[in-house]
Amino acid sequence: MASADPRGYLPGDPRYGLSGDTLRQYYREKPAQWVIFAWDKPGQASAQSGNITVDVNALLYAFGLPLYVALVLAAREPGWMRKLALGYAVIMPFVAWGVLADFLKNVAITPGPLVASQTGFSAWQREAIVFAFQMGTLILPTVVPAVTWVIAHRQFLERLRGRMEEASR
Repeated sequence: MASADPRGYLPGDPRYGLSGDTLRQYYREKPAQWVIFAWDKPGQASAQSGNITVDVNALLYAFGLPLYVALVLAAREPGWMRKLALGYAVIMPFVAWGVLADFLKNVAITPGPLVASQTGFSAWQREAIVFAFQMGTLILPTVVPAVTWVIAHRQFLERLRGRMEEASR
């Protein structure tokens, strides 16, 4: 073998340290076994970038919208169009919360430690992303439409409670 020259191949690569005739002989005897996806030239490692594709299904976080519509229409109250519009305006930021939290989870946590370490999120930030994802997935899509409906239909619920009290007497 020729002298160990670290330029060209990484330690652990069977070609590491080979050069000149020795490297040509290696290629004559063995087929290529390594695929190089990126190559760092000295001093240019910071200039490299990569792309990551993240798919987020917004329907997973927007299922509360049809729930809200069903509740509004079931109440059969006047002004239902206005209540639908206001309800959608209130619910949509929480849908966006879920979508953003899912996106961040897919970037910072799901791809594994090698990719996640490249994103620059610290440990506490990853924990906050997990918390936001859990809130945006499990709690907010169901609780926000129900609370919005209760607030928008307070008079309806008071009349309903009055009827129930009269019926129980």
